[in-house]
Amino acid sequence: MQTNSIKACGLVLLLMVFVACSPDSEKVEDRIDGTEYMVYLLDSIAEHSDPTQNYHMNLALAEIYKQEMEASNNPGEQTMLYFQYSQELLNGGRVVTAIQ
Repeated sequence: MQTNSIKACGLVLLLMVFVACSPDSEKVEDRIDGTEYMVYLLDSIAEHSDPTQNYHMNLALAEIYKQEMEASNNPGEQTMLYFQYSQELLNGGRVVTAIQ
């Protein structure tokens, strides 16, 4: 679990450096204040995050499991993916959907 959080932090830091060092980010920073720039930066990080590597993106990961479950022809794999799909829905706050 710590390894995943370290990887997620590393990814966030890498994206922050990438965004901060790109020439376009200086132009954006000049045009908007600090709060709006932080919103821009966080949106950029969220847009480029991988749900399989970021355990905070539960609903996006649930969609991935749902697509894999629907594409699978193996009943055992479908059962496993259904459990993972439901677990991510629960973690994402979609309790009613998870128990249906």
